[in-house]
Amino acid sequence: MLGAVELLNGAGVNLHAPIMYGLPGETRDSMEETYQFAKFLVGSFPNLKLLASRAIPLSGSVLFETLAGNREVVEEYGEELKELDIFDYARLSGLQTKYYTDVDDGEVKEYVKKSLELVPEGRALGFGTNVLEGGN
Repeated sequence: MLGAVELLNGAGVNLHAPIMYGLPGETRDSMEETYQFAKFLVGSFPNLKLLASRAIPLSGSVLFETLAGNREVVEEYGEELKELDIFDYARLSGLQTKYYTDVDDGEVKEYVKKSLELVPEGRALGFGTNVLEGGN
């Protein structure tokens, strides 16, 4: 994969590296590995833009459907999880972390923040209006 990244970078293509924390099965070790890889990419490709985010279970995605199928999640979020078209995605991200990872949401948010701080302002991007707020 890095060979392709090097070729694209050498050709002057603007590089964007998306990384996500809090996916199912996430551990402290896997978050640290992701962070170290992001750090390597930023150090190796000075013009790279970094997109860092919590896992966001968007409506219709496998993550969302898994949450909506979990009785405990529905009880905690409310029955409207199965009925609404508009959701509190920060809260859903927190529930995703709580029920499907080995880390807590605060740790996920901290890794997102640390990752975004790897690059200068203007080259750090987050998904959503504020990827660090909300959740459980």
